[in-house]
Amino acid sequence: INRRCDSRHIYDVKDWIVEEYSGFRLDSVKLHEFEVIPFWDSVPKIPSSAPNVLAIQVGKTKPNEIIVCGAHYDSWVVVDEPYNPDTLVSPGADDNASGVAGILETARILSNYNFERTIVYANWNAEEIGLCGSNEYAKKCEYDSVDIVAYFNLDMTGYLNPGDDIHIHLLYATCDTLLGDFVKQVSKTYLPDVSIHQAWLHSGDTDYSSFN
Repeated sequence: INRRCDSRHIYDVKDWIVEEYSGFRLDSVKLHEFEVIPFWDSVPKIPSSAPNVLAIQVGKTKPNEIIVCGAHYDSWVVVDEPYNPDTLVSPGADDNASGVAGILETARILSNYNFERTIVYANWNAEEIGLCGSNEYAKKCEYDSVDIVAYFNLDMTGYLNPGDDIHIHLLYATCDTLLGDFVKQVSKTYLPDVSIHQAWLHSGDTDYSSFN
């Protein structure tokens, strides 16, 4: 029905994601519990919700250097109150089932290869009410002095206006320019016919901000 973080259905989604990762050649799948603190004043306090899902592929030579590939798995829909979150229709096919599918496919493919650095395939919860899941994980990593050398995010990757060519909007801030240039160079090599360019959010936010 929906993947809202305040719905009971979000736990079923979490279980499904864990099951998918468990079928890949990964070293472990972990859950990261966190306190949900809504950013919007209009969102009521949520006592608890499903955890972040972290699938880990340990690096062979530099395992303490971490690359995180993330996508949030919750969705949202604006409704008039009062409402029952368990009966709302909010499948979030583009925002952000498309990103979740991309991270899962990335994990499926890359888990067949060895890499120098550790890769964490992450699916965040409660992004829609203030980047809650990714923000709490990033704060934990900072507290634990985890060396995250790069973060890649997939959010709303499935939308295309009728008649548009397939293209990639690459969002990054000034502090991410080196990584943005790297992604564009790799894309020229492997996706030479796909247009890729820097873009900016005119409103809202997404999980890469937690790691900046």
